Amino acid sequence: MNLKISNNIVYQNDLDIDSFSSMLDDPTQCYKFYWLDAILTLVKRGNKEIKFDDIVNEMIVGAWYSVSKYHLKLGPTVLGKCENYLEHAIHILLDSCDINEKMNLENIRIIVEKSDEILKVDKINIIKNVPYRLLAPFLKKYIKEKDFNGGKKALIDKINSINNKVLLPYTITYDNGYNKKIILNEEWIRFINDNFDILKNWIQLKKIFFLQKRNPGVPGIIYKLGDESEKRRLGKARDLWKLYSEIKKEPLMDIYTEDYLIDNQFDLDHFIPWTYIANDELWNLTPMTKSLNCSKSNNLPDWDTYFFRMAKNQFSLYELIFNNEIMHKKFELCKNDNLNSIWAQETLFIPGYKKDEFIHVLEKNMKPIYNNAYSIGFRVWKVK
Repeated sequence: MNLKISNNIVYQNDLDIDSFSSMLDDPTQCYKFYWLDAILTLVKRGNKEIKFDDIVNEMIVGAWYSVSKYHLKLGPTVLGKCENYLEHAIHILLDSCDINEKMNLENIRIIVEKSDEILKVDKINIIKNVPYRLLAPFLKKYIKEKDFNGGKKALIDKINSINNKVLLPYTITYDNGYNKKIILNEEWIRFINDNFDILKNWIQLKKIFFLQKRNPGVPGIIYKLGDESEKRRLGKARDLWKLYSEIKKEPLMDIYTEDYLIDNQFDLDHFIPWTYIANDELWNLTPMTKSLNCSKSNNLPDWDTYFFRMAKNQFSLYELIFNNEIMHKKFELCKNDNLNSIWAQETLFIPGYKKDEFIHVLEKNMKPIYNNAYSIGFRVWKVK
């Protein structure tokens, strides 16, 4: 028979796809998303029997950038702290291990696998419920809610017994702690492999909805599930700043050092980091020394020290845009990539402002964004 997940996956077999499609419904924590996502990744690598420990390791790797780089909150508070056990595991690694932001996920995976002792408590808490709760849609006809809160051996007995009536995605072994394993059914393995990309996208969509609720003031959640999943679009904005320098017949200025940038050798810096704002808006970009850009990294520049320098630079650019026809044409070319905020289109990049008026509008709109980034953990930076 033809069965569906959402409106996308169509599969012809006797698997209980309706229950599968309900596995991620109504989550109170993020663990189900990362647990199922990890299983798919490990199945794709050829695994059929998978230790809980390996799944949790893959969950940590899967959530790595979202927590370490983008400071996303993955769920409600646990034990009074604004982090759940998956976040806490990542923060422990960041505090305890020699990790730098240039490491790729394979490097991170090796560190996670070698850090079992310091992650033990978090791993035990993560596996307490999610391996069993994920199967709940398949089990609801056969067991009661209280069964999930009882002994795990009895619950595993029931799961394995139910598997004789309904083909479950996996059963669970009787080992201790996170040495337990899931054993995947061959039919479900085939289903996963045949629909791998669609299933991964389905999980990601569910994850985005959940994380957006947990991070209501954070823009661009969709770009923060991996390592900058969309290329930045700075080419036309960079051309605009170069033309500005040519028309003014003077080099650009680095607002952080107040030095001039010789021969137009510069990076375009996101004043509020891209890792928070997730866009390349013109009002947030400022020329900067390439070497210093590495030092600033994903930090917030000290507002009191640098904002007014940046705003004066922006006003100088703004003045030339509306006073020079060639400059204005170049500005029009970069609008599609670099000017999409409604407030910037309607209240900032419009003709007629004096310097103080322009800076006031810029500050009124940028400061709340800056403050939100600071409130979720972005650090403040100054030139040493």
